[in-house]
Amino acid sequence: MDQAETTLIDAAKHRPWWYRALHARLIEALGMIDGRVLVAGCGTGGLPATLRTRRSLRDLAGQEWSAIAVPRAAAKVGTTIARGRILLASGVQSMMLGIIGEYVGRTLLSANGKPQGTVRNVMRNAAAERTRA
Repeated sequence: MDQAETTLIDAAKHRPWWYRALHARLIEALGMIDGRVLVAGCGTGGLPATLRTRRSLRDLAGQEWSAIAVPRAAAKVGTTIARGRILLASGVQSMMLGIIGEYVGRTLLSANGKPQGTVRNVMRNAAAERTRA
């Protein structure tokens, strides 16, 4: 990733609704934590900066692989950002997919107000009872 690409990503990162929603969900999930937080794969520092402005954390640090993104994130957040890789990336990715799935699922359920699986089961049970009677 070069400097121009990093600048474009950093400028456009906060525009998508899902990005802001993900940050809000993570802040909500971290609500009970009053200790050290490490943001692994922090990129240009979007999430650590959001955490820093919305929560008073005693100790916040970040980790990023990109040598171009590390100084940008450190300047934005005002904390230590280490350059390196963490081999637990698949676990972090799975957790993020779970959070996104939870958010999308809740959005869909709140859009129509009825859990689809429950509605199907009730309709099947009612149809089965009508055929028996």
